[in-house]
Amino acid sequence: MAVFPALLGIAIGVATQKKTLTRFLQNQGLPVKSSYSTGWEWTFGQLTGPVYLLITFDDGSKLYGYFGENSLASSDPEDHTIFIEEVWDFDKSKHQWTPLPEKRGILVKATAFAI
Repeated sequence: MAVFPALLGIAIGVATQKKTLTRFLQNQGLPVKSSYSTGWEWTFGQLTGPVYLLITFDDGSKLYGYFGENSLASSDPEDHTIFIEEVWDFDKSKHQWTPLPEKRGILVKATAFAI
């Protein structure tokens, strides 16, 4: 009988991760509050693999980068700092992303870009 609570916990955990429970409750007409406090958390929480990022700074300049397994987005709602493991270049005429010859990462503080 002690196995039942563990199985129930696992089932609820999987249903929560897959959003099955949320969809079920919404279909029943019940309001469901998001577990994410910001769009930042939701966006980075949905990533299942590496992505290419375009960050637009307050002054209009842009940073292109590769956000992979060695990258990190802060989960602190007061400090949206992001570390991008590789800075890339973007050729506007060819619409082509290319890595810089010398691989380098960059740490960007939230105060530098618009969220």
